[in-house]
Amino acid sequence: MKNNWNKILNELSYRVSTGIPDLSNEQHLMKLWDILQEHNWSVDARVELLKNLSNQGIQKPNLLSEAVLNRAEMTKDGGKYATMLLNFIKNQEELTNNLGDKIVLAKSNLNSKGAAGKNSLQDVLNNPTEDNVKDWFMGGSSYSPELVDTKGNKYTITQIDKGKFSGKAVGAGGKIDAANYEMGICIAHAIANKGYDGSGGYLKALSATGINRTKYEKYREAVEPVGFKVAKNISSYPLLTHSGAGKASVVNPYSNATPKTDIFGGADYRISLKQEGGAQLMSGGAADTKGVFVGAKTFWSKYEPGEMDTLLSEVIGTIDTDFKKISGDNTVSRIKEKFGEYYMGFRMPVIQQEVNKIVTKLNKDKKKNAKDIKKLQKPETLEMHIKLELSSLGLGRGSKDPKHIIPGVSQVKPNKVSSEFNNFFKTYNNEEAREEARQVLEHSMDIKASLKPKFDKLWENDIFKKWVVYEAASGNYKFSGNDNLNSGEAAMANRILQFNSSGNVKDVMITPDWAKGYSSKVKSTVGYKTAGKTKATAFRLMTEQGVKNPEKYNSLFEYEIEKILKTEQVKLNEGINKIIEQSELLQEGFFDNLVQKGKSLVSKLKKVLTTLMNKIKNFLKKYFIDVAKKAISKLKEYATKGFNFFVEALGIEVNGTASVGKISL
Repeated sequence: MKNNWNKILNELSYRVSTGIPDLSNEQHLMKLWDILQEHNWSVDARVELLKNLSNQGIQKPNLLSEAVLNRAEMTKDGGKYATMLLNFIKNQEELTNNLGDKIVLAKSNLNSKGAAGKNSLQDVLNNPTEDNVKDWFMGGSSYSPELVDTKGNKYTITQIDKGKFSGKAVGAGGKIDAANYEMGICIAHAIANKGYDGSGGYLKALSATGINRTKYEKYREAVEPVGFKVAKNISSYPLLTHSGAGKASVVNPYSNATPKTDIFGGADYRISLKQEGGAQLMSGGAADTKGVFVGAKTFWSKYEPGEMDTLLSEVIGTIDTDFKKISGDNTVSRIKEKFGEYYMGFRMPVIQQEVNKIVTKLNKDKKKNAKDIKKLQKPETLEMHIKLELSSLGLGRGSKDPKHIIPGVSQVKPNKVSSEFNNFFKTYNNEEAREEARQVLEHSMDIKASLKPKFDKLWENDIFKKWVVYEAASGNYKFSGNDNLNSGEAAMANRILQFNSSGNVKDVMITPDWAKGYSSKVKSTVGYKTAGKTKATAFRLMTEQGVKNPEKYNSLFEYEIEKILKTEQVKLNEGINKIIEQSELLQEGFFDNLVQKGKSLVSKLKKVLTTLMNKIKNFLKKYFIDVAKKAISKLKEYATKGFNFFVEALGIEVNGTASVGKISL
């Protein structure tokens, strides 16, 4: 057997994609198998050679695997491939060349007489004998470029991919998803609209669009025809690269790093591709639903500050209502209670001394006075006497039954009562009023007891839902981590291109106004909890606001309230002391004018004390009103800085998820 090794190796170099044969590569060996067959090598001879080359036993290659045609294909099986080639030319159907370009062989080929100049191609394909095929396709011992496409490019038969003939064309099957169509549209647009339609244009288009050939060709036959239909309607677009298969950096709580931009054509063409009939804007993963909620809340807080007005009005209304319920009676009662304890302290030793003298006298006849002595030696006997005195003055709750009066104990002098009352207020810090104000504020701002229904209304608002749709579609916050609507992140989509299999398209810009139309598709779930002293958000905000020792407080609002209470506490104490100083109790000659004894004197003193306590109560009301006003002023200040600042200042954590159902433009 005479062999022309130079021709065989040159042909193999031409057919392998790298241009350099690799005899350890199975695909290269299969191409060598085909070339040897074309050079009339027997099957046994070919197997023997490949055995020697690979140094191992092999089976005959599968001749129906992805490959190119040769003259032997035209004659086998009764000329089946010859008939198919004839029909493809007559019907002007697309074929693929060995470079992957889509071509249409010109009808003029049918009248051409090929390399030998004997029979027309149409006659050869109708009668595909070995001699007829060899004469038309081969110039001597090598293939001649006799086939011409509609653009004037010439090909040998071995430069025509046989996938369409064998039924194993690249991309003839498999599940077709959006990512495959993304590639098909990019390639078709490059070929049809951006000048990649010449010889080798397919390979150049793959490189220009960033598409992996192996991945794409699995679906090419299915997606590229649709791609060319779409390309007709997007001819004005710049060259598009496939970006949907990449990864990008994302912010917490997101984890899915797939870009929203499926197709990239520059800053103005960050395209999210959607198929007609309903498509998802986002994945349903837990991290994505949390991220979309956070992003929507961020944009809503920045661009819809007016929506805070309703929430703020309701919160302020709650505080105002709760403070109006404070009459001052609770604090006044606590003042009386505290004074009672104070009064008990200074009065007990005096009465004890007098009782001791009485008991000494009674001990002169112990047997006769045993019962009275025993009673006087009980502490509660003295306490009941003191409580009766307080009750008679209107300063305590206790029995007014005269039986509790200890005979022989002198009546307390009114000037002593007034003096001690004054001394009491010099040391009394009115902590009860401060605590009552604190408790009212805590109740008003409690997320579970009071604020939850008010917050829940926010997430059902179409304004908030609009931002959910915007974030789900664009991924702006996901990839930028900020609230800038003009973020330039390549992974952030700024337009949606919807297409169908007929090539019809709808192109919309992703804007908040556009997103508003799909608010009804949003579902959200929200939970709340107080941040507490260990939470980073509360601590960070207090540190940023210059709070000293932030670890002592649960929130910035708590810190500010403590400052307000401390300031107002000073005013409260000063005010109450001034009221007492101006009271009749301390006016010169007040007791000298009380010439009546007994019940009338006590009655007059009680009246003066009651008037005094009412003045104190009214001043307490003013104290609570002032505390409420300053607390409300702080809340208004927080609200001007947006929702996120507002809730962080209150020490509230808002944890939510949001999702968007399928949409269709």
